[in-house]
Amino acid sequence: MAFSPIGNLFAVGFDNRANANGAGAVLRYNGKTGDPLPLVANPGTFPSPVFVSPDSKLQRPIAISFFPSDATLTEKWNFPIANYPINHQGLNNLNLDVNYKYQDGLQNSQYPDFVPIYKTLDNLLVNYPNETDVWEIVNKNLTQKVIESSIRHLTL
Repeated sequence: MAFSPIGNLFAVGFDNRANANGAGAVLRYNGKTGDPLPLVANPGTFPSPVFVSPDSKLQRPIAISFFPSDATLTEKWNFPIANYPINHQGLNNLNLDVNYKYQDGLQNSQYPDFVPIYKTLDNLLVNYPNETDVWEIVNKNLTQKVIESSIRHLTL
């Protein structure tokens, strides 16, 4: 499990020995060689992994996230459209996964609702004008329609 897109890779491992009480160890690995590295120690101490006790309510270890000081927030949203029946090149069922990123700096009142996006896609699929378009062209046209449909503040 990678916690950071830059720098060393951090991973969570859990000690499953009977006497370890399910403790989790956050381990640091060299991103180039894959070799384990000790965590940085304070002066005069030995570097070592950090052990985490199981969460008392969940009764299992919990993960610890590492965020570098230069990390930036990226806001994304996605929703599935599962088993959507369509008569295009014969009767088919589509499984769509709609993913988009919000533009940076949105005010709370500017976040778009995904329901109009779904309705835009549904309307295009119901009324799709060309039965012979290959699926890649259908996908391109769906994306273009969402971009054109006055849904601001999105990057698809």
